[in-house]
Amino acid sequence: MKPILKLLSGLAIVVVALVVVAFFLPRGYLVKRSVVIEAPVETVWELVADFRQWREWGVWYEKDPEMVITYSPESTNAMGDWMKWQSELLGEGKLIWVEMHRHEHAQYVMEFPDWEAENVGSLTLTAEGDAWRVEWSDGGDLGINPVRRWF
Repeated sequence: MKPILKLLSGLAIVVVALVVVAFFLPRGYLVKRSVVIEAPVETVWELVADFRQWREWGVWYEKDPEMVITYSPESTNAMGDWMKWQSELLGEGKLIWVEMHRHEHAQYVMEFPDWEAENVGSLTLTAEGDAWRVEWSDGGDLGINPVRRWF
């Protein structure tokens, strides 16, 4: 009986330690990545602004090829357009364009109903000679939930 009690006590200490440490982890996060694409700005912008084109470059499509995606019916590659996804592996969510400046910058809000979370991200195009740098950023507030902070 004593070994089981020691094991349970040790496990309880580890769990409490993980929870306490989680409150010292950052509440928010920001991820940035960039790539240089040698193509006309119109071509690059279409890959960024048109959600249907994201299959060509988005990593999530590789992770779950069976993901079901729906798009706003009157998609114009403009503010207000959206796409929704449902995936056994990745959960469900919705991405909405909330700001667009053609050939320069697009900002989105990404909603995750399963997590009751919302992220804000953007894609920015900057000329580099005959090429274009596309910088992607995504960030959000993790709240006080210790599991989200560890995630």
